[in-house]
Amino acid sequence: MSNRKVLVMSVGGSPEPLIHSIDNIKPKLVYFIHSEKTLSVVDEINKNTKHKYCLLYTSPSPRD
Repeated sequence: MSNRKVLVMSVGGSPEPLIHSIDNIKPKLVYFIHSEKTLSVVDEINKNTKHKYCLLYTSPSPRD
């Protein structure tokens, strides 16, 4: 899995599975699809991942 460069994640409820995935896959870029309500979850994920990715893009959900 070390050859993975980009990880696209849908943010919904618990941040723990997303944190676990980032730390295991170790992507260079993470793209979060989130809503206004789950932007705080993205912040929590960023604070709690051991693997620090170079770039972070966030995008509001089209339903907002």
